[in-house]
Formats: sequence, C-alpha cells, structure tokens
Amino acid sequence: LGDDEMMNLAQDSSNSTHNYRDIVATLLARMPEALARILTLYYIDDMSQGDIARREGISLSAVKTKMYRGRAEFRKVGQPFGNYLEGLI
Repeated sequence: LGDDEMMNLAQDSSNSTHNYRDIVATLLARMPEALARILTLYYIDDMSQGDIARREGISLSAVKTKMYRGRAEFRKVGQPFGNYLEGLI
C-alpha cells in the first residue's frame, strides 16, 4: 500500500480491525526483515521472548534489543500516520 492508501485506511473507521492489519503488514514490510520478524513473532504469533530466542537461536537479551529497535523502527515508518497508529505497538 502507498502512503495515501494507508492514510485512507487509517481514517476509515468502518472496519478498523481489518484496516489496522493491512497497515501493520505494510509497515512491517517497510522495516528491516530481522526486526519485523521479531515483532511479528511476539505481537502477531503471540510467542514469548524466550520462545523467540530459542527459535531464532539468539540470546534473550538480543531478542529484547531487537524488540526495542523494532518498536522504534515501527514508530519511525508509521510516523506519517500520526495519531491513527498511536498505541499500536
């Protein structure tokens, strides 16, 4: 989705859950893959940080660092949408 399409989705409250899923998927696709994968595993697949560490073969502290960086990157790529995405991650 382009920025204009995403803004229209964010503003359309008729089907907000579906709209947010589309927006989140698009924002994750704009992020570095490793960070997007960690956020997806945690927020969408509902995996614990320990499970993510085991699955990815990295330390728990590395997962926490990637989550911190991933949330910052998500906010950065979502910045043009301002309040529409506030509190999402």
